[in-house]
Amino acid sequence: MLILVAGITGNVGQEMALAAFNAGHSVRGLSRNPSKLPESISSKLESFVTSKSSIDIPALDVACSGVDAIVCAYKPEPEPSLDGQLMLLRAAERSGVKRFHAASWNLDWSGLPLGEHETYDAYISFLHHARVSSPIKPLYTFCGVLAKTFFAVPKAGKLEDNSSFWQRIEDGKRRINVLGTGDEMYDFTPEEDAAAFTIALITSEKAENGGVYYYCSDSFTLKQWKETYERITGREVEWNVTGLTGEMADGLVQKMRSEALANDQVREKLSEYIGLVYVKYLLNGGMGQKRSDRDMFPQVAAHRKTLEEYIKKNPEF
Repeated sequence: MLILVAGITGNVGQEMALAAFNAGHSVRGLSRNPSKLPESISSKLESFVTSKSSIDIPALDVACSGVDAIVCAYKPEPEPSLDGQLMLLRAAERSGVKRFHAASWNLDWSGLPLGEHETYDAYISFLHHARVSSPIKPLYTFCGVLAKTFFAVPKAGKLEDNSSFWQRIEDGKRRINVLGTGDEMYDFTPEEDAAAFTIALITSEKAENGGVYYYCSDSFTLKQWKETYERITGREVEWNVTGLTGEMADGLVQKMRSEALANDQVREKLSEYIGLVYVKYLLNGGMGQKRSDRDMFPQVAAHRKTLEEYIKKNPEF
């Protein structure tokens, strides 16, 4: 199949391209800056369509023409997540494409009402609008926390610097900032595993039916994370108990959100409390995996990376 990867230059987009190549498919790229792609990907592309923005309709029409499937890997910001995805969906309709995987690869926001998690509101709005307005039935994959986000790799996710679980401190040491008790379970998926599942899904006989799917590579507690990293690397991890609970996070979010709404400053104030929204749901499990579709594609499941395998591969993290 010829697969269009929209947002191909991002962390997730590049992994989607590699997964498609590995599965024997052709890939067309869509993004603003082709120079951001490594030669190992750009040299294998069927073509690259340069867009001015995520709502560049002429570029979207060129990109969607003649492809068999579309994977949208836009970054998690309001405009591309809603406006951009909707324009991409309309371009897919005009081109007759029936296989469309929407940007997801998150905690499971599919059942949330609007206003509960502002980062996900654009995705939720897209999901519901697509249901009632498009003949295309998009696919969505929820995978917990992506590995580079968990390990606070710069520019790979929302959990960075002082808001991260994982911190690199002086002399090569590592610190885990403990939320809750440290016994809560987290769903974890390396980006390459999420991409392999996505490509298998969108090229399968189920693709045109759309719907929500669940994939995670491993689940563990913060205590298990600490023990695993220390055992594999031989380096001690500092255990920093923050004292923050889900209830505390919820209370702080309600107060800060109410003030932002009252002053019509949600856009300006969102960065001050959105991390606490993630904390709330990570600790209460309200956006966790509803089931597991991991074994739906045995060729993908056989190569998934557990936390232990991921650390062995990336000890520098």
